[in-house]
Amino acid sequence: MCDAAREMIITTPEGVRLQGYYSCQKSKTAVGLVILLHGWEGSVDSTYITCTGKALYRRGYNIFRLNFRDHGDSHHLNPGIFYRIDRKPLIRKYFLKSWYEQKLADLFDTIVKEDKIDHFRPIY
Repeated sequence: MCDAAREMIITTPEGVRLQGYYSCQKSKTAVGLVILLHGWEGSVDSTYITCTGKALYRRGYNIFRLNFRDHGDSHHLNPGIFYRIDRKPLIRKYFLKSWYEQKLADLFDTIVKEDKIDHFRPIY
């Protein structure tokens, strides 16, 4: 999975740049796509992310590992200090179900626009 990974920089509508790594199946059609998101102090290189990614990649899935803002080796992408004081806009913006689902759908479309994967196929 790591050998097949290519770096991708995604820019949000607010101008925030996020780093991710996309590992696409090379020799076979992918079963689906798995997006792996790390914990607060983690990164795309955290052991639990790479082990999970490798296991799913071996089972035929394409893998996208996303570094949250200023995590892993992505500090250089966004100059300035990143912090949030008022929690209400953060909760409203990032955790409301409809907004969250739309952003994941947008991210999914960005990563797999050239792939032929069924977006609605359930993963068991």
